[in-house]
Amino acid sequence: TSNIHTSEHWSIAQLFFTIQGLRHHFTEIDGLTEISVILPVKKQISCLVIDDVESVRRLIERMLGSYGIQVFGADNYTNALNLIQLVKPDFILLDILMPKMDGWQMIKNLKTNPQTMEIPVIICSVLFEPDLAQGVKAAACIRKPINRLELIKILQDLNLIKELE
Repeated sequence: TSNIHTSEHWSIAQLFFTIQGLRHHFTEIDGLTEISVILPVKKQISCLVIDDVESVRRLIERMLGSYGIQVFGADNYTNALNLIQLVKPDFILLDILMPKMDGWQMIKNLKTNPQTMEIPVIICSVLFEPDLAQGVKAAACIRKPINRLELIKILQDLNLIKELE
């Protein structure tokens, strides 16, 4: 009788997994039952901040961290490209005034590279040039010093983060 009882439980478990949308697999070998359940992992939203000033990168990390956004920082284009390969960020916050290669050149490079052209880039700079930003296909432009609520509103408007209940 315990076998019937157990198989009933397995049927209920399978039904539960199916209803929950969980992929599962049962195997029976020599009277032992192995159950594999694939649990979905909620992907954390990630952001790459490209800014040569570490304190700015840390500030943005604090601002966005409270919204559950994982923030990665790069201080130059080469580091940024390496991180993009590893992390595949959902969006990029880009400073304009940087040594060696400025943000305008970086966004042009990002928007012509097939691997990075689809990533939304938000320009964050003391140089507030929304028309120029639009001309280089930036998703948005925000003035420094960054206002947290303004940044969150832009991310919501771009559907990069959901509005908080």
